[in-house]
Formats: sequence, structure tokens, C-alpha cells
Amino acid sequence: MKARILGLLAAGLLGVAGPAAAAPITYAFSVIAVSGPLNGTTASGNFTFDSSSIPGTLPGSITATGLLTDLNFTWDGIAYTSATANTGALGFDSTGALNFMLFGSDCSASSCKLESAADGFYINGDSLGLISFSYNRAGVEFAGLGSGDGRYGPAAAVPEPATLALLGVGLAGIGFARRRRLS
Repeated sequence: MKARILGLLAAGLLGVAGPAAAAPITYAFSVIAVSGPLNGTTASGNFTFDSSSIPGTLPGSITATGLLTDLNFTWDGIAYTSATANTGALGFDSTGALNFMLFGSDCSASSCKLESAADGFYINGDSLGLISFSYNRAGVEFAGLGSGDGRYGPAAAVPEPATLALLGVGLAGIGFARRRRLS
């Protein structure tokens, strides 16, 4: 009976763990305007990309749009998401950690720009986690252009559901074994 229970437990663990898949990687950032009409304004946000974006040869980079799977950033009352802003580039060090990024409201592969007739922004982050930030406010003529700086880095890790399920199964197994020993 004990062998049968252990066999079912092992089969359950294999079913819960499943095959390895690309995982989302989230970074948090903050910016402060140091020039332009929004001088002194601060904002923070986060962006996520999929680990499948990391190139096979490291260090390396990928210059493409659509690499952000999630973006949460509000600037000057405008909420930007991965549907309204995109990537120009992501770069990775020899360990696969992000060491530069370029994204904004009007980017193509390897470059981002500001349009004088539209509200927008772009962020360029370097290998030290520092950000240069540029933005535009439409309808404010040339004075609508501004710049800023900030920081970015990995967001706090949140356990995935499969990890929590494995922990739960392990704790249940320990409880079951202890209960049997006490009987």
C-alpha cells in the first residue's frame, strides 16, 4: 500500500511540474523628468518580456518590436501598455540577465523616436541600470520636449503556480507521513 501511495505521489509531482516553458521576466523602473514642461515629475512602472527573447549566443541582443509581453506605465496621465508601446531592443549579458533596453511609444527595431504632434516617451536603459528618458507633450510646441533619468532592475520574484503546487504536495506528504508514524 505504501509503495502505491508513493507511486501516485511521484506521478502527481511529474504531472504538476510539467515540461519547462519560457518564463516571464519582469523589471521595474522609475523615471524623473529633469527638463521640459514636466520637470520634476516622477513615475514608475514595470515591463515584462518572455525568456524566449534571450538570444542563444550570449552576450547578445535582439532588436525587434513586440518583445514586451506586459507594460504598466503612466506618464502625464496617459497609461501605456504593451499594446500602445513597444520595444526597439533588449540586450543581455553573458549570464542572460538584461543589461540594456530600449522601448517607448514609437519604436521600430533598434530605434525609438518622438513625434512632435503626439504625446509619447522612450526609455533607454544601460548596463548599470541607469535610464535616459525622453518625452513629448503634444500641443506644447517645441517646449513639449523634455528629458529625464531614472533606474531599472529586476522586480521581486513571485512564485509560479506549479512551484506552489509542488510545495503543497510536499507539505501534505510530510503531514501524511507524520500522521502515520503517530498512529
